[in-house]
This record gives sequence, structure tokens and C-alpha cells, in this order.
Amino acid sequence: KTYKKAGVKIGFDKVEITPSTKETTVLGQVVGASFTIDTQTVNSANPVRDEKLKSMFFMNGKKALTIVGKVIDSKDDFVNVEFVIGGKKMVVPLKYTITDNKFEAKGTIDMLDFGLSSNLKKIKKACLDLHEGKTWSDVNIFIESTFVKNCK
Repeated sequence: KTYKKAGVKIGFDKVEITPSTKETTVLGQVVGASFTIDTQTVNSANPVRDEKLKSMFFMNGKKALTIVGKVIDSKDDFVNVEFVIGGKKMVVPLKYTITDNKFEAKGTIDMLDFGLSSNLKKIKKACLDLHEGKTWSDVNIFIESTFVKNCK
């Protein structure tokens, strides 16, 4: 929001992850993993903001917007993640690191690439003064997961 690009950190309380079972390494578990995000569990630590996001941004008409994805492959320090948001599919490279069984990946998506311009307009209108007239369409993505060895 605003011309300073003051980011708002949000997360989701309900994310279903199906890891790959092909390999036992962290990267092996990540590549091939799929996920589904329940957008109605958005959590920004601000209940008023969360309600606006749920009702205005994460809705397609009367139906909740869905976000699903799959990690397609990895090359160098990037994983290619196929995102499907609102029915539109796109592969996005995310730069990743693995440290002590902790996987982190970062990248950026543009909501306009997923056909969400009307969703963005609703939020922009609802938050016009707070955002000083500017709401950006790019969203920084951050994924974090810690893997635990389960020896049987």
C-alpha cells in the first residue's frame, strides 16, 4: 500500500500440504509437493483488515477464491511453483534456501497476471485513504517449512 510500498504481512491459518514421497531429502520432499490454501483463513493480525480481504479480495462473486499449487522442479537456487489462483495457472520461480532442514522460498507474483483486477479495485476503493490512493498489484510470496526426520 501507498507509494512507499509499505507491505502488509499476511498468512493463512489453513494450508494443506501434500509432500512428495519420491525422496528423503528436504528438496526431494519439496519438488512434487502440492498445496491448497484456504483464503478465508487469511490472518494479518488485524481482524478488520482480514474481513475486508475475505469479503472483497479473496472472493469471486459469491464463491471464495482458491489458491492451489505444486512445486514442479528445481534448478540452481530456484524452485518453479505452479500457482492456480481463481482458475488461472502460472509457473513462478521462487528463490530457495535450505538450512538445518528448514526450507524457505521467496518470490513475487502479480495479481493482474491471475485476472484479479476487479478484486484489486475493490480493495483499492475500500482502503483508498489508508493506502493514500495507491494499492499495488505485486505480492511478495514467502514459504517456510521445517522438515522433521521420522525414523521408524
